[in-house]
Amino acid sequence: MVLICGGSSAGDFDYVPELLQQAGCSIHFDSMATQPGKPLTFASGNGVTCFGMPGNPVSTFMVMETIVKPFLYHAMGHNYRLPVEKIKMGRNIRRRKAARKSFVPASLDPNGTVMPLEYHGSAHIHALAHADAWIIFPIGETELKQDAPVDVWRLI
Repeated sequence: MVLICGGSSAGDFDYVPELLQQAGCSIHFDSMATQPGKPLTFASGNGVTCFGMPGNPVSTFMVMETIVKPFLYHAMGHNYRLPVEKIKMGRNIRRRKAARKSFVPASLDPNGTVMPLEYHGSAHIHALAHADAWIIFPIGETELKQDAPVDVWRLI
């Protein structure tokens, strides 16, 4: 397997998909409906599986944990899934667009709720460093309400 970090999006200097094709690989997909982590190239060819990972640190972390890690476990004969549990929201959160599944960095608070952290996007490594959980915002949802049980991926 080959993991390539950066160069997989749609910018002027994102050459990974083109280079993988030139190397004889077939591109199976080149984006996901997730945030962070949308730019992901998955390709194979010549007996090699390739992941063209996003370049931003939070996106790379997210793709590694939600796609690459389960893929590796599956290749070894295991059925790995993210450890998701229901936890009550500590406050309301909203978003404008709901076309992608979003992961929101969060902290677990001592009274048993989950609180979203300040987050400015996939380059905001500070939020990743301080998160002990991720709130999973489903596709189609624009609001998660206080005290409602939501899916949470606990990191610790």
